[in-house]
Amino acid sequence: MVIKKKIVAKKNKPMMVSIVLDETGSMMCRKEETISAFNEYVSSLKKLKHPVSITLTKFNSSRVEVIYTDKDLKDVPMLNNETYHPDLLTPLYDAVGKTINAIDLKKVDKDKSVLIVILTDGQENASKEYNQQKVFNLIKGKQAKGWTFVFMGADQDAWLASSVLGISKGNTMSFSGKDMKGAMRRTASSTVLYATSSMRAGGMSSTNFFTNTKTKLSKRK
Repeated sequence: MVIKKKIVAKKNKPMMVSIVLDETGSMMCRKEETISAFNEYVSSLKKLKHPVSITLTKFNSSRVEVIYTDKDLKDVPMLNNETYHPDLLTPLYDAVGKTINAIDLKKVDKDKSVLIVILTDGQENASKEYNQQKVFNLIKGKQAKGWTFVFMGADQDAWLASSVLGISKGNTMSFSGKDMKGAMRRTASSTVLYATSSMRAGGMSSTNFFTNTKTKLSKRK
């Protein structure tokens, strides 16, 4: 008698997307486009069939504020002119470090996959609590637990900025600040692919977040 083994497919964990959003003075010239791009990204996540929650951190040198943590997607408010005020300098390391620790306090990595999307147009110049090495070590530790980190850099050498944080080139996007909406649309497409990937289901950190999107898009042409 032949005994057939039942194959059970891995189910994707619920996903938490954490957006670390630059709110410094240099973003003022693209304020409206950033608001629109953020809102479009959140709206795109609502089309996913998988449970998704959002963490949002906004940062400049007057404050690094984790606005909400692990909020159910349906309850996430859209950004507007009253809730997004670009000003001052860029404490990027503080923003990333505080975001990671805020998520740790919620202990979401035990039952959810974590995707952290960093969006900035400036280089670190104002952190007080964290330095490059501390953030690098934090990121490496979380990548080992399956977290995925993505770096979006507008009008800068994004690959240099992300590499010192331990984020792979495949998870890095360098783009013109004039194309903020286009960049966020590509990130949305990559997020959708990541949300349904076998890698995420297996609890592994992705190192080719944007590379996979390029491959998929080229095959559709």
